[in-house]
Amino acid sequence: MPLLIQFGHSTSKSYDKALEIARTAPLYSYSEATGNTLTLGKSDLGLFLPLYHYLRNWKDVKITYNGKPANISNLYQVSYCEQRLGPKSPVYYCYNDPWPCQQLSFKWYQYGQFDNQGRFVIDKAELRTGLMEEIKDSYIDLCPVFDMDRLNNIIATVPAFIDPKADSKWKYKTDQMGNNIGVELAFGPLSFSIGLKLESEESIEMKKKIEDARTPEDLFR
Repeated sequence: MPLLIQFGHSTSKSYDKALEIARTAPLYSYSEATGNTLTLGKSDLGLFLPLYHYLRNWKDVKITYNGKPANISNLYQVSYCEQRLGPKSPVYYCYNDPWPCQQLSFKWYQYGQFDNQGRFVIDKAELRTGLMEEIKDSYIDLCPVFDMDRLNNIIATVPAFIDPKADSKWKYKTDQMGNNIGVELAFGPLSFSIGLKLESEESIEMKKKIEDARTPEDLFR
């Protein structure tokens, strides 16, 4: 769904500058009823930040996404992130282990339930639903370099289960009564932890794995 921006005439000295930017949008129109209207898609996202710089303190401004009032904070974050990308490779810049987007802070290992062997079985359907909700709520789907195909490949290769008894990288997450309620990382950033810092030795190796065009399965080894 498109990002819709509408703003009326303003006495601000910056009005002409804002209008100049708005008119560069492929889908721009003006009417006395709605004022200036422009529709931005993925390829036009770069126009949002310079335009919002002028519009942010004006009263007669309406910004909607997916037909609802936009969350400006999320919209600004995605737009700013895309602007910072510049000539960098999205494969490296956007990567946030294991997801292909910096903005995703999604812990895939929180979705599932225990089997009778004490293994935490990942519910990929529930995982996908939660992940897509975060993508939608954060406006990540508006980013022109967001790679949905790679995301789907990564989801497909998430491990079927986690067994803390057999894998020392994991431990059981317990409640106050000592009952197992989930799993969590046992220590430090791992090769498939969320939010791995790109400056670390592990992340440099991960970058190399990705840029060597290895399969998504390698992210979880």
